[in-house]
Amino acid sequence: TLTSLNLGHNQIGTKGAQYLSYGLKDNTAIQRIYLEDNKIGEDGTLYIAEWIKSNKVLTAISLGNNQIGSRGAKYISDALQDNMVICHIFLEENGIGDEGAQFLAEALRNKTTLVSLQLANNQIGAEGAQYLSNILQNNVRLTKLDLRDNNIGDQGALCIANALQDNMTLTTMNLSFNGITATAADQLYELVLFDLKGNDGCDDVAIAASFQIRNNKKIVELDLRSNKIRDQGAKYIAHALQNNTILKTLILNSNPSVLHEALERAVIIRHDKNMKTFSMWTKRMGYRGAKYISFSLRDNTTLTELDLSDCDIGEQGTKYLADALNNNKVLTSLRLDENHIEDQGAQYLAHALETNRTLTKLNLQKNQIGDQGLKHFVNMLGNNMNLKYLELNNNKISDWRAVSAIIDARANQEFKYISLHSNKIGDRGAQLLASLVKNSTAIVEVNLGSNHIGDEGVYHLADALEFNKVT
Repeated sequence: TLTSLNLGHNQIGTKGAQYLSYGLKDNTAIQRIYLEDNKIGEDGTLYIAEWIKSNKVLTAISLGNNQIGSRGAKYISDALQDNMVICHIFLEENGIGDEGAQFLAEALRNKTTLVSLQLANNQIGAEGAQYLSNILQNNVRLTKLDLRDNNIGDQGALCIANALQDNMTLTTMNLSFNGITATAADQLYELVLFDLKGNDGCDDVAIAASFQIRNNKKIVELDLRSNKIRDQGAKYIAHALQNNTILKTLILNSNPSVLHEALERAVIIRHDKNMKTFSMWTKRMGYRGAKYISFSLRDNTTLTELDLSDCDIGEQGTKYLADALNNNKVLTSLRLDENHIEDQGAQYLAHALETNRTLTKLNLQKNQIGDQGLKHFVNMLGNNMNLKYLELNNNKISDWRAVSAIIDARANQEFKYISLHSNKIGDRGAQLLASLVKNSTAIVEVNLGSNHIGDEGVYHLADALEFNKVT
């Protein structure tokens, strides 16, 4: 029994469609019919639709590139009203427009059997996309939707994104060449696997790569150099990397994103088991780059020294790194000079070091840390017996009371080095630090250059050195 008929890419035209309809009118076995690229037109579609009405077992119909227009879409939609088994509909390149999309949406809204719908290159705009979104809300089996080469724009893409919130079955959607920008693409990103190439401004290459990273668990190297990937695209890739532990090499150079280097290095840190030290000095990194590095630190079990000086990570970037320190058990040295972390960033780090038992060296030069920031470190020193080197040069420490708090933390007998160069602690601060030096059996170096210390301060320091016998 004949169940499938393929007459695609012929020239049967309207007359041929009429003959075919008559010939099949008593056939109750055909389940799949393929008539794409046949110049059938609107009138020919009417004949095909008449036959569809009489066929209750049709599961797939292909009428792509037949100039059926919105009227033809209506004929097909009406014919499918009583069909309860249709699974695949291919109507690409037919100029059905928003009106045709509306007819189809109304007919297919409750078709629980529909698996794939192909409507590429049909002059469908945002209005048509809104109609079609109703199918996504109600259909429980649709896995593929192809709307490439239409003009749905951001508004249409957002309608589809909203419909997908509760859709758990759609796995592949093609929205390439639809005038979609990064704003709308961001709404769609986590929902389905889809194609967005040709949409200027939405980092389509990065989105495609992110799906490859997220879904292909065998890929170990990915080269994306020179692909016009911007910061938004880098974000998509970074998100996918969080759940991928297989990718070992990521190449992103020659892209506009300022984050490409941080992403590349993050992958290296996660997988290079021989890496002991890592340094990266670039103002282009920022807080988002610090976020990517921090994710890798959580999984790294070999890196002992990390230098991110002059990377402009700020308070937020410092928070990401501080969170990583809560879980990292191997890092012993962290250098964050010239990063604008200020008092809030100092608090994040100090809080993390209250429970971190491996970090021994912390360098925070030129970070606008003031007296309040110093107090956070002092409170931490009372509980942390492992941090031995603390460098706070060129900050805004001036209150001798803040310096005096270090004395209260002198229970940390293993504290070996403190540097407050180029602050303003003055004679009173020098006196209090002298007390620390005088009574410490461990401290071996103190740096107090450029601190407005006069004769009185030097006197107290000299007195302390007379009693300090550490060698």
